[in-house]
Amino acid sequence: MCGLLCESWSNYFAGMLFAQLGDELPENLKSWLGWRYISDLCLGLAFVVVAASPGQLPCVAVAASPGQDAPRWSNIAPYGDFFLAPIFGLRALSCSLTEGNLATAADKSEYLQRGYLDTLLSSHLLVEAAQCSFGAYILQRPVGESIKVVVKSFEGDPAVSLPASFWVMHQVSCWIAGVALTKFVEAPIARVISLQLTARA
Repeated sequence: MCGLLCESWSNYFAGMLFAQLGDELPENLKSWLGWRYISDLCLGLAFVVVAASPGQLPCVAVAASPGQDAPRWSNIAPYGDFFLAPIFGLRALSCSLTEGNLATAADKSEYLQRGYLDTLLSSHLLVEAAQCSFGAYILQRPVGESIKVVVKSFEGDPAVSLPASFWVMHQVSCWIAGVALTKFVEAPIARVISLQLTARA
């Protein structure tokens, strides 16, 4: 849990750093036409890193539990974003600058366009799914544990093995929970905060 919290906070601060960097860059860099290629390059590099990583990533030491004599070793993959926060931070920065240039440009020339991968991924269905993807991600562990409890309670045996279709149930349930979290929790809170900020302005 401590490792998960540390990673979450580090990703949060990395996002803040790149957001601030976008404000501090000089105008000639903000208007650079090559940001779209940086965005595509970051996304391709992230895919290569994940695809090329072995199934068992390097382990990290975890503090010994009560009754254990030595620290145990834990695979970092369950928490893993494969240390891609800097790459995705740079990609978010490049996407933001590209969209800003598109919004302010009077002449939409062929050189001032989104990256090829960004254009491909900007379809309506993918955008809708992306809005709920974070909810599905952060709820995967509690949803998985809940399904295990329910399945084993129906079987009446806590030691019973889970069915082969468990991963399908897990994925579908995570997305259902992610959609519910986004539509009924995050969206209303975002509207309230937006109204308050507008009123103060």
